[in-house]
Amino acid sequence: LPAIGAELGLDPLHLSWVQNIYTLSFGALLLCGSRAGDTFGRRRVLNVGLLLFGLSSLAISLAPNAAVLIGARFVQGAGAAIIAPATLALITEFFPEGPQRLRATSAYGAVAGIGVALGMVLGGIFAQMLSWRVGFIINVPLAILLYWMASRVLPKSVTKQGSLDLP
Repeated sequence: LPAIGAELGLDPLHLSWVQNIYTLSFGALLLCGSRAGDTFGRRRVLNVGLLLFGLSSLAISLAPNAAVLIGARFVQGAGAAIIAPATLALITEFFPEGPQRLRATSAYGAVAGIGVALGMVLGGIFAQMLSWRVGFIINVPLAILLYWMASRVLPKSVTKQGSLDLP
C-alpha cells in the first residue's frame, strides 16, 4: 500500500479503500456467486470469475488513478466471490464423499491459505524490487492458464432452474 500511495499520490483514506473494497465486494457477492454456479453451471461460472479476476488484475496493474484502482479492486473481489464457491462446489460435485473429497477440500484449503500468505510476501518483494503493479499483473497469466485448464478438464455442470434474486 505505501508503494501504491507514493506512486499514485493517494491519501490514507483512498489507500484504505484499495484494501477494503476487495473484501467488501467479496463478502457481499459470495452468496450470489454460489447461486450463480448452481443456476448457470459451475464450470461456466468459474470461467466468468476467472475472466473478471484476470481482467480486473490487468486494470489494477495499469491504473492511472485512485478511481480506476478502487473500481478494479471491486471487480477483482467480485471475481473472487465467484471463483471460491464455484471451486468448492466443483470439488463436492466431482469427488465422492469420503476420503477423496476430504483430500480435495484439504488441498483446496492449503493452496488457498498458502496462496494468500505467499501472495502478500511476493507482492511486497515485487513492490520493493520492481513495482507494486507486478504483484497484480502476475494474476493475468495465472487466470488465463486456469481458464484454459478448466475449459479443457472440467465437464459441464448440471444447471438448475432459477434466478440470482439479486435484491
